[in-house]
Amino acid sequence: MDISQLTSLITAFRAETRQDAITPESLGSLLQKIANVLEGAAEYTTVQQLEDWEGSLTGIGTVITRIALGNDDRNNIYLNIGSVNTTTGMGQSTIFTLRQATTERAGIMRAQQVTDLNSVRNKMQHLATLKMEVSASPTAVQLALSESSGEVFSNPAALSVALPIASSSHAGILSAADYKKLGNSAKPFYHIECDSSRGELIVKYPSEVIAAGYIPYLLRYSRKKPRYCNVEDKTRRWYGPTMRGWHLFYDEKKIQVGSTGWVKFGHNVGTDKNPVWEYSEDNRWLFGNIRKVMKNGILKGYKVGFGSRTHLIKSNHRFRFGIVFGPPLPTGANRALDFSKCVTNIAEFYVNMHITDRPEYDGEYFGISYSI
Repeated sequence: MDISQLTSLITAFRAETRQDAITPESLGSLLQKIANVLEGAAEYTTVQQLEDWEGSLTGIGTVITRIALGNDDRNNIYLNIGSVNTTTGMGQSTIFTLRQATTERAGIMRAQQVTDLNSVRNKMQHLATLKMEVSASPTAVQLALSESSGEVFSNPAALSVALPIASSSHAGILSAADYKKLGNSAKPFYHIECDSSRGELIVKYPSEVIAAGYIPYLLRYSRKKPRYCNVEDKTRRWYGPTMRGWHLFYDEKKIQVGSTGWVKFGHNVGTDKNPVWEYSEDNRWLFGNIRKVMKNGILKGYKVGFGSRTHLIKSNHRFRFGIVFGPPLPTGANRALDFSKCVTNIAEFYVNMHITDRPEYDGEYFGISYSI
């Protein structure tokens, strides 16, 4: 605290020598002046705080007073930084460069990086306009990306590729010639079944195969021996090996199948050279001839030819038949059915022939029924 002003006031009071100079009024005035000086003086604690604050400021060293953007370029950003030394009061200005971003650290983006990003964005927009085009010839299929702008791909030849031809070792496309071969060898397939109703035979699911133009054929599962004839000497005949399996019974004239599935059997009322076919649901026409066997006027049974065998029916016997659809038979003398060209499964059914104790079928003592 500065006491020089107080000292001056006291010295002036002591120098007073006049009589009656010191009065209560003059003494009060002096004391009031001293009080005014003391009122304007700072307390010790306040001064101490100011001194402590001064020490802290000088201990900081340098204080930043200004940060401003400098003259940047395509690759860098500069900052102008102003500062003051708290000890000396001297001001200074420095330039700070912000580091660039890399794959390992964060940083600022260069102008070239912005250009690259804009280029990628523009190319992505062009990608939305790309179109896949397919062109085919009899021997190849070509895939190509159609780009009208030319902004995405610099090499148009890279936008086209030819698919490989399929082979036995790797996948690929079919040439027109291979497809034609495959189409000629492939055939459709239809499923059919046999059933019976009110003593009549029915083929189930026939409408689609009939509409496609295929023809039904009657088959017998039997043993058969082919008979051969010498071309030069017609009297020389012999039989081939016995074959057991499905064999065609007559030709396409033997049965008829309607679109609803009802089956009718054909019976030739003419001759072999001039056949005249009549059709009926009568299942006796499933056989060629049914011959009565008599002995001493007593009925012993019926003979039925079935393939290369003739069966003598004394009580009952079951025969195996089937129906299949296929293309028309070839013209000419040899009208054999090629089973590999048939388009349905063989729908099987059985026919039971049994001897009766009363006359049936125009007085004959036998009956015929279906067993599916």
